[in-house]
Amino acid sequence: MTEHRASEGLRQWRDKAGLNPDKIGYALRLNDARGTAATRLLRAGLPLAQIAACMGWSIRTAALMIERYAKVSPGETDEVLAALAAAK
Repeated sequence: MTEHRASEGLRQWRDKAGLNPDKIGYALRLNDARGTAATRLLRAGLPLAQIAACMGWSIRTAALMIERYAKVSPGETDEVLAALAAAK
């Protein structure tokens, strides 16, 4: 499966489900799966280093991606950034 075909399949599913940008306020994209994965790993209690390894990211990138993509509370974000600072 090509990247284009995967993205097109997601777009078709999104449209059939009625999750278009006008309804939910943003366009769901294949790359949004990163946010879902990071959120699930974080909520499962995995430490930052394991999340980085699972996602193929550096620890710094993992912290930045979690902050950007993961739906976390401010307290959780603070914990991730504190872990990053402690890892330096």
